Amino acid sequence: MTDLSPYKIFEAVAATGSMAKAADMLNLTPSAVSHAISRLEQDFGFPLFVREKKGCYLTPYGDNLLPNIRQILQLQNKLDFEVGLMRNVVKGNVNLGIFNSVVYHLLGPELSRLSEQYPDLRINLYQGGYSDCLDLLLRHKLDISFVHPPIPETVHYVPLIKDPLVCITPRDYHIKGSVVSAEELKDMHLIQSDDGYIYDLKGFFAKNSLNVSSRHSMIDDSAIIALVGYGYGCSILPKMIVDGLPGDVNIYPIENNPTRTIGIATHPTKFITPATKLLYRIICEKVREVYPDSCLI
Repeated sequence: MTDLSPYKIFEAVAATGSMAKAADMLNLTPSAVSHAISRLEQDFGFPLFVREKKGCYLTPYGDNLLPNIRQILQLQNKLDFEVGLMRNVVKGNVNLGIFNSVVYHLLGPELSRLSEQYPDLRINLYQGGYSDCLDLLLRHKLDISFVHPPIPETVHYVPLIKDPLVCITPRDYHIKGSVVSAEELKDMHLIQSDDGYIYDLKGFFAKNSLNVSSRHSMIDDSAIIALVGYGYGCSILPKMIVDGLPGDVNIYPIENNPTRTIGIATHPTKFITPATKLLYRIICEKVREVYPDSCLI
């Protein structure tokens, strides 16, 4: 197989503007990087970089070649990925951001299956709320994460599923019909999650001229369900969470069926590893299997 290491070095130097920084990124010595670039220039017959004391920058020749070299590297990554799948050899670490509800309904059985099928694939889980997961992804602490819109354009985002928001009440709290109305929500003492599910209802509240606020803010969804069961108040939670946790509560749909959107986000696709691509594919397949009626992909 063709050795593309010089192309990887070329791309790294172009991206960092420094032989030393590229060497650090690739875990090589600066002299090895300099030698590889000089060898490429000798093979091509023209200079690729202008060297200066503070760093280096592409010549017009190098600038013209950069898109083609990046395309070659992307195709090589794709080829490695497909060959790895055929041989069941996918290696590397993937840092995955998750919500509580995702663990309950999507990933539990899949993680053990993946570890058996791909023993060289290590998935590191980071649990958090909406903002936590997105922040870690943007800071490149995560390779892939479940997220909730809005999502900045700097990441690759795909919506996966619409999850209905439901109202939970104590057993002895009764509503007028089978669906909680906007007016009934107005009179409830709500226990709000720090994950901000109320955010998903902002449009619904605005449409019905409601100013619904919460006197309480909790981090743990199971604690919210328990407090509602004890009669301390009511809450609005995603159905996926309520279905996954036990609780002595009433569960009601909400007027006009508001939902939250769960999506998956990665860094731009040209920068993600074969291991991340594999996990992304498996997550999408699992969503189609478990939620065929509300799946968005």
